[in-house]
Amino acid sequence: MTKLLALDAATRTGWALARPVGGQLRGVQCGAFDMQGNTEAKLFASFHDWLTRLLAAEKPDAVAFEQRLASFASRKASDLGGDYQMQIRNENNVKRQDGLRAVVLTCLGQFGVGYYEVAVQSWRTKFLDGAKPPADVLRDKRSAWYKRKTREKARADGDEMGFVVPNTDAADAYGILCWLNREWSQQEQGNSERRRANPKR
Repeated sequence: MTKLLALDAATRTGWALARPVGGQLRGVQCGAFDMQGNTEAKLFASFHDWLTRLLAAEKPDAVAFEQRLASFASRKASDLGGDYQMQIRNENNVKRQDGLRAVVLTCLGQFGVGYYEVAVQSWRTKFLDGAKPPADVLRDKRSAWYKRKTREKARADGDEMGFVVPNTDAADAYGILCWLNREWSQQEQGNSERRRANPKR
């Protein structure tokens, strides 16, 4: 039976897993994994080991994960109020995101799993039905507003469907999973229509 997996890769990686049935998600599970280690190498190694075990155990048919924001990667001190310490933290965060992406792609390649990379605004727009922060929400507070709304909707879905959303990271992964389910369902519908239009003789 088809399985879909979504990842919100970070130091604490949110994950969500489910079966798509008739365009709906069934058997939803979600949680978060905390990378372990006191060096970048050990952190990435623990992430690789965890993801390898997850893929081996669940055997998903497709995986979706969030793209890194290009604008985030290019932010310099001049964009951050002259704060060079923040620029350094920003650059280190970008390097970690690139490293996590490399680990994800390596693991997916090892298992031969197809994948989708989705922009954060793409899945949030779908998941939150186009909702946007009110005009009085400051620009640097909008990310927190989106995360809060995502967590609220994910937990409401969990209450209705019978699964637990333990934290914000898992909520984001569930939002990505819902986006993946739409993409997968549309693809499967298209494949089905092509098979009907071109039956084997």
